[in-house]
Amino acid sequence: MEAVREISGDELEITALEDDEYIFEARGNALLKLDEIEVSGDLGEFHSLEQEARFFDNVVLVGPDMRIEAEELIYELIAERGIMTGRPRVQYGELDATSDEVEYLMAEEMVYLRGNVEGRRGRQEFSSDVVEVNLAEDKIKLSGQARMQLPEGDLE
Repeated sequence: MEAVREISGDELEITALEDDEYIFEARGNALLKLDEIEVSGDLGEFHSLEQEARFFDNVVLVGPDMRIEAEELIYELIAERGIMTGRPRVQYGELDATSDEVEYLMAEEMVYLRGNVEGRRGRQEFSSDVVEVNLAEDKIKLSGQARMQLPEGDLE
């Protein structure tokens, strides 16, 4: 089955390169659909040679049960890997966290938040250097200066 890929925006510019390669640039309400995820932002680019999508400003990635907001996204289509920067925010189930960088590995169903991670899971507040989110097993692991603050009464 071939992957569903679509890019759109208020304006769409196509630049032809050598050997049937091209760059699509979407400006204003840029949207990229890739199978079960959608990426939107103010500016989006798709580079056929690198098989890479790049989104800038007000970037939102929406996938099954997950939403990530960031200022910049580079998504490698072949590796199914996205890197988001600009103090990204991840919302997944009861998890709501921010970090310096987020890496989303679609095929492995893993999300990594790295650098100054702060967030909540339900009523619990936490901080750490790294948070691993295993989407397949619905597990979250904190590491590196990890701290979890439990609300009063949760340990009784």
